[in-house]
Order: sequence, then C-alpha cells, then structure tokens
Amino acid sequence: MLPEERLQAIVDCSLFHKLDSQAQLALARMASVRVYRTGEALFRRGDRSGTLFLVCDGWVRLALDRGAKEFSLSLHSRGDVLAEHVLLGVGYHESDCLAITHVRVLRFVSVAISEAILNDLWGSLNARMAQRVQLLLERVEDLSLHTLDTRLARLLCRLSAQRVPLPYLSQGVLASMANASRTKMNQMLRRFQRLGVIEMRGGRIIAVDGERLLMLCDDTGRRPVT
Repeated sequence: MLPEERLQAIVDCSLFHKLDSQAQLALARMASVRVYRTGEALFRRGDRSGTLFLVCDGWVRLALDRGAKEFSLSLHSRGDVLAEHVLLGVGYHESDCLAITHVRVLRFVSVAISEAILNDLWGSLNARMAQRVQLLLERVEDLSLHTLDTRLARLLCRLSAQRVPLPYLSQGVLASMANASRTKMNQMLRRFQRLGVIEMRGGRIIAVDGERLLMLCDDTGRRPVT
C-alpha cells in the first residue's frame, strides 16, 4: 500500500475528518498495513488490546462466541474503524473480529498516537461511541421484543442500507445476526421468498419488495409470517 494511499484512507475516514493535515500525515506515517484472509481473526475476545484498526478493503464482522453458539453484532467495511476503545484506555477486546472476505487494514499502535492528536479526536470519538451504544440498544430490542420474522426483516433492511456492496453472507452468518438456528433461518428465508419480499440470486439475498419488507419490520398488531 503506497504512502499516499494510506494518507487518503485516513483523510476519507470520518473519525479523522477534524484532524489537520499534519496530524493526518503523522498517522499515515505511523500506520502499518496488514492483510487478513477470509475467516482469519483480527482479534479475539479477551485479547489484550493496544491497536486501532482502519478497514481499507473487504468486510469483517464483530461476534460473540460461546463455542456451540455465536452471535454476530455488526458488519464493517471500507472506512470503518475498529477497536476505538483502545483510545479510551480499555485494555482488552470484548468481542471477536473475523474477516468475512480478504481484508486489508491500517493498524495504529495507540501508545504511539500523540496527546495532541488524541485531544483532537475526542469529539469524533464520543460521537462514534454514542452510535455504538445506539446500535447495541437496537440489537437488544430485536432480540428481546421481536419474533424471528420481524428480526429478519429488520436485519435485511439494515443490510440493504449498507453504503458498500455486501459480500456473500452464508445462512449461518445471517442466523447468527438474527440469533436463530440455521434451520429456522432457512425456513424463514423461504417464507419471505414465497411472499415475494426477497429473491435468492446466486446464493445472495436480494430485497425486491422494500415496502413490504418495511411493513414486516413492525410486528405490532399483525400475525407472524408462516
């Protein structure tokens, strides 16, 4: 990755927008490039943390794993920052981060980031952490208040709104994002397909009736999809 490509990745990242050009250049110079293969872990839950990650290419997912059961929290792609908590002094990772595709990242050792740059990042960092809290609250609502058909509809709406085209997602990954078994996920996808809400094209799920999908996101007063 050329030096100018590193700098451009930093300039394009929303976390670093408010830094001046000298601070952005300093970050580009200290950054190291790392490539991960599909399925490889960028970090694991419980690992000691001290590195900030900026995704340049590819997709990763954050997940909680208890061996026989896994829950995927979120997906991240180009321009997303991972492990912001290291800038807040949190010394360990609270989730796994797994490459869904071939992934290239910039890595920043947190202790090498100057105090001046950290001070300039506080506003953007606080905004991002607030967004993460909102995301977690939405996931709690999905899991605690909604049936699987509604959880799947809300999940598909979120995935359809991604700014970067999604990679192929297996039914196992989708099931882990909706907190369902693969069998139940397969059954519900087929029901959505019969309703004309989605189509399966080359293993990918395509939302073809956005209006109906939005209606399924609210289960108030309606019967479950059967």
